[in-house]
Parts: sequence; structure tokens; C-alpha cells
Amino acid sequence: MGFGWQLPITSLWDLLTLCLFAGHYFSAIHAQEDPGDGNGSGGSVTLADTARLLHFKQSIVTDPSGALSDWSLQRNSNSCSWFGVTCSSNGRVIAVNLTGCTLVAPFSGLADQLTSLDQLQELHLAGNAFYGAVEPEVIASTCSAAPLSILDLSSNNLVGSFPSLSSLKNCKTLTHLNVSRNYFNGPLPLNTAGFLSRLDLSHNNFSGELSPDIFRHCGALSWLDLSHNSLSGSLPMGIGQCGTLQHLNISFNFLSSTIAPEAFSFMSSSNLTSVSAGCSNLSVLDLSKNLLTGPIPTSLTTCRSLRHVNISFNSFIGNIPTTFNQLSNLEVLSISKNNLTGAIPPGFGNSLQQLQVLDLSANDLVGEIPTSLARCSSLQVLNLGDNWLTGEFPQAIVSQMPALQKLLLSFNNFTGPLPLSLANSSSLKILDLNANAFTGSIPGTICSPSLRELLLADNELSGAVPLESCNSLAAIDVSCNFITRAFPTPLPSMPNMREIVMWGNFIEQEIPADICSAASQLWLLVLNVNLINGTIPPTLANCSSLEWLSLSNNHLTGHIPPELGLMERINFLHLNNNSLSGTIPPTLGECRYLVWVDLSSNKLEGTIPMELTKQAGKVIKGTLNKGLRFAFFKYLYGDRCTEYGLGSVLIMRGVRPSRLSRIPNFQMCNRTRFYADIAPYYIPGAPGSSEGGSYTYLDVGHNKLRGKIPKELGTLTYLTVLAASHNNLTGTIPFSLANLIRCSILHLDHNHLEGPIPPGLTMLGIMNQLDFSNNNLSGSIPDSGKLPTFPASSFANNPYLCGTPLPPCDTATSTFEDSHASMESLSFHHKQPSFGVVIAIIVSLVAFAILIAGLMRCSHCLTNTHQHVRELMHDNSMDKLPISTSSSTIHSVWGRRTGKPLSINIVTFRITPLHKLSYTELKEATKDFSAETKIGSGGFGDVYKATLDDNTVVAVKKLSHQIDKNGESKDFNAEMTTLGKIKHPNLICLLGYCKADNERLLIYEYMENGSLDRWLHSNSNQQDDPNGQPAVKMGLSWDSRKRIALGIARGLQFLHRECLPNIIHRDLKTANVLLDDALEARVADFGMARLMSAYDTHHSTEMLAGTPGYVPPEYGLSLQCTKPGDIYSFGVVLLELVTGREPTWSLGASGNGSEKRGYEDQGGEGLVGWVQGKVREGRAKEVLDQRALQGGGISGRAVIISSTSSSTYLTDMGMAMDIERREAEMMRYLSIAFCCVDDNPSRRPSICDVITAIRKIHRGGDLDLL
Repeated sequence: MGFGWQLPITSLWDLLTLCLFAGHYFSAIHAQEDPGDGNGSGGSVTLADTARLLHFKQSIVTDPSGALSDWSLQRNSNSCSWFGVTCSSNGRVIAVNLTGCTLVAPFSGLADQLTSLDQLQELHLAGNAFYGAVEPEVIASTCSAAPLSILDLSSNNLVGSFPSLSSLKNCKTLTHLNVSRNYFNGPLPLNTAGFLSRLDLSHNNFSGELSPDIFRHCGALSWLDLSHNSLSGSLPMGIGQCGTLQHLNISFNFLSSTIAPEAFSFMSSSNLTSVSAGCSNLSVLDLSKNLLTGPIPTSLTTCRSLRHVNISFNSFIGNIPTTFNQLSNLEVLSISKNNLTGAIPPGFGNSLQQLQVLDLSANDLVGEIPTSLARCSSLQVLNLGDNWLTGEFPQAIVSQMPALQKLLLSFNNFTGPLPLSLANSSSLKILDLNANAFTGSIPGTICSPSLRELLLADNELSGAVPLESCNSLAAIDVSCNFITRAFPTPLPSMPNMREIVMWGNFIEQEIPADICSAASQLWLLVLNVNLINGTIPPTLANCSSLEWLSLSNNHLTGHIPPELGLMERINFLHLNNNSLSGTIPPTLGECRYLVWVDLSSNKLEGTIPMELTKQAGKVIKGTLNKGLRFAFFKYLYGDRCTEYGLGSVLIMRGVRPSRLSRIPNFQMCNRTRFYADIAPYYIPGAPGSSEGGSYTYLDVGHNKLRGKIPKELGTLTYLTVLAASHNNLTGTIPFSLANLIRCSILHLDHNHLEGPIPPGLTMLGIMNQLDFSNNNLSGSIPDSGKLPTFPASSFANNPYLCGTPLPPCDTATSTFEDSHASMESLSFHHKQPSFGVVIAIIVSLVAFAILIAGLMRCSHCLTNTHQHVRELMHDNSMDKLPISTSSSTIHSVWGRRTGKPLSINIVTFRITPLHKLSYTELKEATKDFSAETKIGSGGFGDVYKATLDDNTVVAVKKLSHQIDKNGESKDFNAEMTTLGKIKHPNLICLLGYCKADNERLLIYEYMENGSLDRWLHSNSNQQDDPNGQPAVKMGLSWDSRKRIALGIARGLQFLHRECLPNIIHRDLKTANVLLDDALEARVADFGMARLMSAYDTHHSTEMLAGTPGYVPPEYGLSLQCTKPGDIYSFGVVLLELVTGREPTWSLGASGNGSEKRGYEDQGGEGLVGWVQGKVREGRAKEVLDQRALQGGGISGRAVIISSTSSSTYLTDMGMAMDIERREAEMMRYLSIAFCCVDDNPSRRPSICDVITAIRKIHRGGDLDLL
């Protein structure tokens, strides 16, 4: 037909319809209709536009919502009425809006169809799944062919670099461009934006620095959103030169340095003088979540139209500028989470009558609240929390704020009584006075009818809680006070109440039986650590929404009501440390959400109900956290606080850790770990799914339970903690417990258990606490897996138990026989045995004697046979190991016997042979493993430098754990075979191994430059190693550190992603990162934790997998070792590279009261906590290693090492970056490290994400290995 396109025809009906459309098309041409205004759907669309729409539909791969189902000539011949299509009055398509249709298609294939609509004005494709790159010519051709004004490609899966805006210079009509929430990367395409009025590039991966030209040549730009990218550098000058700009958002980036004082002023190119009208139209400015430092620029207050200012989460210092008063239009001002000091300026707020939100929290402000704030009559939110403010409650100020809805003053030093009334604050909904020093009682008139949350935890309040006057509350928290009475009689109706938190007081009354009828919406009831007496009311079952019930550490008596099994939503049941009696209700097995059960330290009797496992595999993922700040205090097991159980879970919202000293448990018990903000469980299931969860925590220890351990407990496969110690349990340890693959704490001590230890328990590889002591167990402790690594105390006082770590079984058997004979003798004096018994004993003894004689003869035969083998092999030392043509091939050879066992199995994975290698020669090469050749030691053994006869230098690791050669040979060989196959440039290769009876030697490549920790943490006074290794007298340059970080990440990526099965390192640290002659990183000891079943350095059940300082917090809470755990360790290594400090480096007492916020580990501040504290204080740059920052150290690309006397000369041949650029990069690496050491494992990036982030930092830079 000559139109240059084809209409897809799939049926006769389409052909007829096409004819009708063709007629309409030609009649439209003759009629020469006007375009119209585009507000209606028009009469009918042109044939050309219809064809392009249908071609677009054909390009769609998936249409899950059926959004384009009516795009069909068969169903509707008028395409102007199709979904999302808007036509002008003459039937031309002027707009297509397919927002949120979840369409799936490659962008390159479909863009041509829609962009070829030559009258198209608006194209909305947000909220789909279009993928691929965006070619510049696609958009450029659209702009040249159509009057396109709005293009929205946001919330898709588009990748690559976005076309430079200069390539769109023909888009004269384009005013709105939105490509947010995609995966674009590379530099910002912002060389000019003069033709746009609205540009949104947020939520991508754009990197690089901001050019001043963005603002100097902004044209008509009024809206610019660059948030949630990876932009770096400083905030450019010239913002004040973009007079049209109204909205500027650069939040959630990595902008650093000080903002120039004149950044927001208009600078004339002729005289560079400030003109106050420079940013007169700017109304929204968001620079939050960056790394900006220095004082807040005073030129900001020249932007007189500002309504919304957010510069929170930066590192600003100095005082709050008094010039903020000049911004009379200001509605929102947030400068929280900085390092501002001094007092709130007098007169602050005098001219801010429009201010609705004021957030000055988390700074270091001092003094009292100025009375001038009362002039902020429109204020709805006032947040001054987390400062050092003093004085009494600002009653006079608050009473003049009738619109105030949230008053947040927590974590300050306010004193005095609470206000008698807040009647004038009729709109107040949240009053947060946590963590202050308020005294006296809680006035009954403090609750206004509108008040929903009353948070008074961690003060000095006493008396009763006036719930009768606060019946509109939804949440109340009075924890850690001196409250003596919590519930009035009768209990008032509280229809909105959802949270009652009153732990850590002196409440001495019973739990009201009508609490659930009075508070029917209650989901959180926390009354632990009080003096509450009486019984648990069965009516708690009426709390149908209750998820968290904590009544521990009280004086409760009576039975656990069976009715608790009717609580449909209960997740957390904590009844430990009371005087409860009776049995454990089997009805608890009906709770479909229950995952954390602690019934320890009571007087419970009966058996452990098998019904508790009824929901195994069916437990639905709950919503336990709900934004609360809570912590788990893990006690040191076996200490004087044993009767208090394994630990305590506390709601830490608004409570300073120092206040815990009031609680008897915490005064008596040594805490091994303090975990904060952790989710106590994670169940990967959903209602109706077949992959549900189960309990994760079950502690019934320190009771009077009897009977057998139910074998059904083995079905609780998500269980991480199982404790039933200090009871009267009998029978055997169920073999089914071997199914508890996630279990890391198993305590069954102090019972009457008998029989063997199930061999299957050796498969529980993440176990870090185990106690079977004080039972009647018998037999040999399984010698594989992790069981032999636990201390003897874990198995003590089992008279018939033997094997590592207890005495060998032959000795134990003798002891058993002696004890047995003694008991028989003692029994004989009390009762004469019957004739039948005597006969049976005689027959048994005769049979036993015959058996022993046979074994002795067999042993003699075997001895002769072994002697014959020795004679044959005596002089056959190995001349040469066979060359392996495949890394999977294993070669066994026998070595010469020289006063040591002859059975020596040597295996090599090396392509080139190790000549004349034998155990004897390894001894000679290491000078009998002398201290002179020792180059390192660790939890798995010592490492020696060995120089072979052909001058080949290798590293020999002598495993420190003695292993029974008869019990582990196959497992050891299999592990060695696996490790020998692993080859990667950033991993230390295993060259071979040697077995000599109980000795195990691993042969590795030798790294001349030693370990990374030597380079980072050695000092100038360090002496050379005895074996000649030079001490490091210079540090590493920043260039070298970057390369090392990338090398470690790549090695870890290979273990996590390329190895099948994937390997978790479990002990990544700088001591396990070696450096080759070019200072390239080589990760060592991978697979050792699995090989040695995670032996810890001291064979202690209290040690976590890994090394102190590198261990992620979740490992201590009995969670399994995971890839996110490795990421945490990598983050610590990255912090060492950036700061130059050791992970367990101690600051000593700071004396600055830094405990007022944050939840660091008790008992010392490690590197992670120290850096986090500096960042919170806005002093992040102080943690940077000045040696690397100033350009010191050596660069690995040109390292020259020459030994002269006792010194080593290291020459850096590379060009040093300027300090500013190095500082920016180090801050970016610091940000990556922060993500890696996040307390929540689910928020940590994968190692692939880490590598991507490093690449983004150096894209186009000097890290050429990327």
C-alpha cells in the first residue's frame, strides 16, 4: 500500500476490519481534519497509529495483568478506546499511559513502535518490567518525529548508561523526564538540562561528581531529583545561579567535604558578588544521608522561599545558624543525626510561625530549650531527642503549641517532675520522655484524650501508673523505673491499647484477670523483671491479638494455663524464672505462630509433651519485631547465674544499657554477648506453604521434668536452641536430634540419660555450645564431626563414656569393669545370687576368655603381617611424586620409617612434581618443625616455611588437633580432594597433604610478603622474624589497599558462587589474607573450618565460629554460619584497610558518656563499634588511616624488595592521588564496610554486590583489574 508498515492480520475478521480502517483513513485525509486539543478519545484512530500500537503489543513478552487484552481489532475496532490510549479529536494518538501494568519486554524492541507515533505528546511506561539498555537514537528520533513533552520510564529494569542529555538536543518539546528506580549506572548524563523543567534520575547507580554546569546552565529546570545514587565529591557551586530551581533532592549519596559558604548565593560572573535573589524560588532542599561536613552554610538562608529543608544524617559541625529565623516560609526543618554543638540559639523560632516539623535530634546540643520556640505556633512535630539538653519539662513552651502532635525529648538530661497537665496540647498523640531523669509520680492528668503513646521508660518515676486516666492510649512504656503498682482496680476500658511494657520495676500485684477484655487489641505484654505474684490468668487466652508475652523473672505460682494454647497469634512466650508448677500444657502445640518458648527455672513436672512439635513445618512467619528495639543478653553458661537460664530478651526501646545494673540477673551473671536490634527468629514460610518453620528457641531447663526426651523434637528443624538441662529426664538421647541441622546450642546436662551419644549429632556442624555432662551416658563419643572438639567438661560425670575429649575407650573400659566388679561384690554381701545367675556369669566369663584369646592370636597375625610390610618398604622412599594430569587425581605413596609410624600417605594436587618428598624430608625442610622456621600460628595449627632440596619453598601447616586415623581417613581424604581442586588467583592453593598416623600436614604455596595483618598493624619497632622474614617498616598505600580489598572480594566470590557446593569461609580475617610478591591478596584457610569441623582455638563450647572481632553478632545467638556471616567478616577487614586499626583495638575509657545511644557489645568497644560511634558523632573522617590518606605506604604494582642488613626497602613507583580524591574514595569504602557489618544479616549485601559497588567507585579510574 506504500505506507512503509504492515498491520498484523491474523484472521478474516482482521482483514475486513483493515478494509474499513483503510476507508476511514483515506476519508480522513480528504477531510483534512484538525488535530484537536487531545483531551478526548477522538472519533477513531488512524490506521498507521493502530498498526504501531498492535506492533507494540506483539513486542510484549508477558502481560500478566492482561492490560492489553482489549488491544485487538476483533474486540474493539476503535483503538482510541483501548486501555491507556488517548487520542486527539482527529483520531491521532497523543498519549499512551501503561503505568503499573507489569508488562515484560525488551525495551529496544518495543520503543520503536510507540516512539514512532508522530503525534505522541506523553509516554508513561512506569511500573513495568521493561529491560535492557536505552539507546540514544530511540529517544532522539522520537523527539524529532513527535512533540513529546513527558517521558516516564521509571520503575523498570533498564540498565547501562543513560544517554547524555546533549544527545537529546532536538527534544525541544520535552519538559518532563523520569527514569528513576532503574539500574542505570555510569556518570550522570547532565552536561545540560536546559530544555527540561522536571528531571528525575533517582534510585539508580549513577556515580561520579556533580558538575557546576548543571546549575549554571539549568535553563527552565525547576525539579531535580538525584537521590539514592552513588554520587561523590563535593556539592558544587552555582546552585544559586539556577533561579528557576524549586525542588532539589540529592539525598542518599556520598557527597562529602564542606559546603562552600556561598554555595547558595548567586555569583555574578563579572564581579563575583553575592546577590540574595540567587535561589529565591527554591522551596525544597534535601541533602540528607550524605557525608557532608563543616558548618551549615549561612548562604542557605538566602533561599527565602524554602519550605522543606532536610540536611540530616551528615557530619555538620558547629552551632545552629541563627539566620534560620529568616526563613519565614519554612515548614519542615530536619538537621538531625549530625554533630552540631552548643545551645539552641536564643530567639530561634521567633519568625517561624509556619514551621510544622522541627527535628534537631541526635546531635550534641546542650542547655535548655529556648522560650522562643513557643512562637512556632504551627508546630506539629518537635524532636529534640538524643542530645544533652537540661532543665525541667518545657511546660510553658508546649502549652503554646496547640497543633503539637509529637513531642520527642528522649535521651537527654531533663529533670524534675512531669507536667501536671497537657490540657492545652489537645492534639498531642505521642509523648516520648524516655531515658531522662524525671522524678516523682505520673500525674493522672498527663493523658489528654488525644494521647496515643506515653513513653516514660528509664527515668526515676515511682508510684502507680494512672491507666484509669489514660484510657485512650495505644501504647505505654514505663520500664526501668520504680513503679510499684501498674493496674488499677477495676481495670478501665482501654479499647485502643496495643502495647503494655513495664519491665524492670517493682510492681507487686497480680495480673488482672480482665486485662484482655479491657484491652482487646493488645499484642505486646511485657511485665518481666518485677515482683508480680499470683497465677497466670487463663483469660489471657482472650487476647486474640497477643504476639509477645513476657512474664519472666517474677514470683508467679500455680500452673501454666492450658488455655494459652488458644492464643492464635502468640510468637514469643517467656515464663522463665518463676515458681510455676504442674505440667507443660500440650495445648501449646496448637499455637501456629509460636517460635520462642522459655519455661526454664520453674518447678514444672511431668514429661516434655510430644504435642509441642505439632506445628513443626507449619509455623507461619510472624511479625515479631514491629519496629521495636530489643536485645538478647546471652549469659556465660556454667557461671554462677546458671539458674537464670541461657539469657534474657528485653525491650530496649528508650533504655540505656547502664540501667540494666539495677536488675539482679545482670548483677550476678556474666554476659558473653549483648545482641541488639536482632530478629529472634526467621521462618521462610507463608500461610498454606509446605515450607513452614518451627520453634527456634526452646528452653525447659532447671525444672523437675521426667520421662524420655520425645523423639518428635527432631522434627523442629528450625530449632537453634534446645535446652533441657537440670531435670530428671531418663532414657536415651533420641537419634532424631541429628535432624536439628540449625541447632547451635544443645544442653541436656544434669539428667539421668543413658545409652550412647547418637552418631548423627556429628552432622550438626554449626554447634557451638553442647553439654551432655552429669548423666549416665555410655559408649564412645563419636570421633568425627565437631563433638571431639568440645571440652571434657561437656561430657564429664558420665562414668561409662569414653573417647576424645575424655580418656580413650580402653582405659575407660577398664575403669568400667573395675567399677562393675566392685558393685557386684557389694551386691553379693547384701543378697546371695541364685544358682541360675551364677551359671550365667560363669558361661559369660568363659565366652569372654575365649574371645580375648582369639583377639590376641589375631593381633599376633596382624603384627607379623605388618612387620613383613615394613621389611618390604623399609628402603623405598619416594623419589618423585607422580605428575597429576587432573586435580581430581589422588596419588598415595609410602615413606621411610625413621623412628616414626611408617603409614604416611602423601597426596599432591600440583601440576609440577615435588621431588623426593616424604614426611622425613618435610621434617628436615622445617628443621624438625622448629621455632626457627615457624612463620605463623592459628586456631588450626602452626605454619612453617619449608625449603625443599630443589630450593622450592612451600608453607607447611601442621594441624594441631590429633585425629584418630582409623575414624576419619575417608572424610579427610575427601575434604582434601575437594580443597585441592579449588584454584583461583585470589586463593591460596593447596599443593598437597601428608598423613602420618595422627599427624596431618597441609602443603601450601608460600607467600613471600606474609599476611595482611602484618602490613596493617605492625609498628616501626617490630623486629624481623627469626626465619628471615623482614618486618614491615612501611604501611600500604591506598592504591594497594584498594587492590587488596578487591582481591579478597573476588576470592570470596569464588567460594560463595563458583564452588559447588558453595564454601563458607567462617574465619575470614587479615591474618588469613596473604600477599604475594606483587601485593595481590590471596585468601587462605578457606575450608579449614569445615575440614576441622570448626575447631576453635581453645576447644571451648563458648567460642563462636571465627575470631573475636570478626564474628557477626548472629553467630552467638545460635544461628548457622552463613554467607552473610562471611560478609560481616569481610566488612571488618575492609574497616581495617580504611582505618589501619585492629578489630579488637581498645580505646579504654572514653569518659564522654557515649553510652547514651547505641548498643555496643558489653565489655569493650571493638573497631566496628568505635567507627559507628565516630560516624554517629559526625566525625567519620577521623577514622581514616592518615598514612594511606597522605599518600604514604607502598603500591603493589611496583614493589621492589631487597634485603640489606636488617631493613627492607620498599619503593613506590606509582603516582599518588591527591588527598581529596583519596579521602573521597576511602569514605566510599567506609560506606561499603558499613553495609557489610550491618547487625541484620538480611540487610548485608552479597559479595557480588560488594564487587559491583567497588567497581562503581573506580569506573573509569585507575583500578585496571576491574
